[in-house]
Amino acid sequence: PPLGDAAGRAATVGGVLATADHGPRRLACGAPRDLVIGATFALADGTVARTGGNVIKNVAGFDLAKLLCGSLGTLALLIDVTVRLDPLPAATATLSAPATAGQAHALALALSDARLEPTAFDHTGQATGHEPGRVWVRFAARDAAVAAQRRAAAADVAARHGLSTEPVDDDEGLWADLVAGLAGGNDETVVAVTTLPSLSAQVAEAVSAGAAAADVAARWHSHVALGLHRVALSGGAPSEHAAVVRALRAAGFRAELRRRVAGVDDHVDAWVDGELPSAWPLMRSIKHRLDPHRRFAPGRFFGGL
Repeated sequence: PPLGDAAGRAATVGGVLATADHGPRRLACGAPRDLVIGATFALADGTVARTGGNVIKNVAGFDLAKLLCGSLGTLALLIDVTVRLDPLPAATATLSAPATAGQAHALALALSDARLEPTAFDHTGQATGHEPGRVWVRFAARDAAVAAQRRAAAADVAARHGLSTEPVDDDEGLWADLVAGLAGGNDETVVAVTTLPSLSAQVAEAVSAGAAAADVAARWHSHVALGLHRVALSGGAPSEHAAVVRALRAAGFRAELRRRVAGVDDHVDAWVDGELPSAWPLMRSIKHRLDPHRRFAPGRFFGGL
């Protein structure tokens, strides 16, 4: 299921929903909150509540299940959840091509204009690499439909952009490796960066400039059509990792720590520099309403929620 994309086999349904994590198939299937139909949860005072239903057409009332998605366990204890499932595709196929971040965005627009429907469209690259990076386009459907879309995509990329595509032999293995890379390793600081999709090239430039200035290695994995990026930093001191995070925020991007090496928290806030976002008073009010005595994970969310 799409929820399993978030962190591979290490992920649990509860963990994916609590962190609002995602993987490459978010392009086709939506975010975790889009898949939740209903949930049962316990409040800090012991009250057990149910929101939503067991089928989509029966959902009514306030959609509190979506409120819990991404709350990091700070609002309530999730007991069970009902999610929408998608059938496994009969076949999948992936095309790859060398491309810069700017070219990747142009390719995403071109494939959209061509009315092709990839289930994933990602770009990976390294700040210190001599290669421009690679774009990965995955299709999933019936055998004949997948083959037709792959041929059409290859022809479109060659005709419009002059790029030569390559088929991927081990489709499942490739995406398993890409998903594992999203989570990062024990020696990496992983930053989730959110932008407009049109700013993918600027993110790559900011990562490269920040990594060069801090003298650290950096790689990125971008869900190009969604404006969602993961940046993994390695090497150097924790203060240098923090410097790259601050540089991304100074460039106007939302950059949040998802994983970090020891000591990074001493140099940069995990969520935001400077003023808290405008939604902060509302979020504080919701926290007080659902957990007035701050029993659930106090201080885990930004602003000390």
